[in-house]
Amino acid sequence: MSYLNQAQDPRRRVTALSGTIAIQVALAFAVVTGLTIAGNRETSPHIRAVDFPIPKPAKPDPVPDPAPQQQTTVITAPKPPIDLTRDNPPVVARDDPPIVEVIRDPAPIYRPDPPRPIASFVPRGVKPSNNPLRLVTTGDYPGGPLRSEIEGTSGYRVIVGTNGRVSSCEITRPSGNSQLDGATCRYISQRARFDPATDDTGAKVVGTYSGTVSWEIPN
Repeated sequence: MSYLNQAQDPRRRVTALSGTIAIQVALAFAVVTGLTIAGNRETSPHIRAVDFPIPKPAKPDPVPDPAPQQQTTVITAPKPPIDLTRDNPPVVARDDPPIVEVIRDPAPIYRPDPPRPIASFVPRGVKPSNNPLRLVTTGDYPGGPLRSEIEGTSGYRVIVGTNGRVSSCEITRPSGNSQLDGATCRYISQRARFDPATDDTGAKVVGTYSGTVSWEIPN
């Protein structure tokens, strides 16, 4: 009850408010005065001031000098004057580098051999130009086999040159008597004539011919 009575007393309220203001002013004065005194205070003779060394800032690393720039001299050729009287348009020089095109060797092309011409001639063998059966007669019978009454058949083969004549003769089937075989090759080589063989171009070539001679004693 006494707190309520004091709070309701106007004089007490003014006194309290004035006291509060006075305290705040005193505090503010003390703060300002303290700061001023702190800035101007002297060192006590019992306290020794110690100066701490202030570290010097480190020197920056030396910056290397920039490399000298090379001076490049560009020489530009003067452009030719343009002749407006000509019909052809002026040629303007270009600084573009030339284009180099690499041409590789092409792959080989397979070309088949041309076809051989069709032969216009049919190859032909050796052909007798006289009758071979009449080349040897009974008058050519060797005397020894005739007296001994020896008979036989001799098979032969002759090689005919390009001139149509016999170049060699051999017995392919002996008769059993050397005289009869010898007479066979001797008379055939001397008397036989042939048309030489030809190839597919019509040229004459060497050929062969085979036959037989029958030796019989006449009655």
